[in-house]
Amino acid sequence: MGRALYEWVSQPRVRLALVGVLLLLIGGLVMASSVWTLPFVVVGALMVVVAWIGRRLDGRFAIEWGEAGTQFEFRARIRAPQPTPPLLAAPSSAADPPPRRDESERDAVIDGQAHTVEIEVAELEALIAAVETGKAQT
Repeated sequence: MGRALYEWVSQPRVRLALVGVLLLLIGGLVMASSVWTLPFVVVGALMVVVAWIGRRLDGRFAIEWGEAGTQFEFRARIRAPQPTPPLLAAPSSAADPPPRRDESERDAVIDGQAHTVEIEVAELEALIAAVETGKAQT
């Protein structure tokens, strides 16, 4: 039970949501009527929203400053949720033929070779020493 809880809490989305809820509680209950109430509530709510839709969120936030002044750029897109695959696959009948591999899958296989290079450490040290003495002489 404890290990499963630890693994669940160690996921980034869960941690982000828990910290956001904690900030909401601190801002709404503990620091009510304080100058910190609004920042805690806003940041906490943003953290919960990002944890909720974060996997689908895509965008950019940038602050650029220079001689012409400061520019803020904020762009966000939320992709449609991906359909979840069924946990159990539908049983296939024996009459179904095996799926055929098309040409693009066969072309995706890449043949390769591997080579091992062995270097004698003594020879390498002698080579380095020769280069260093050559530099010292010039």
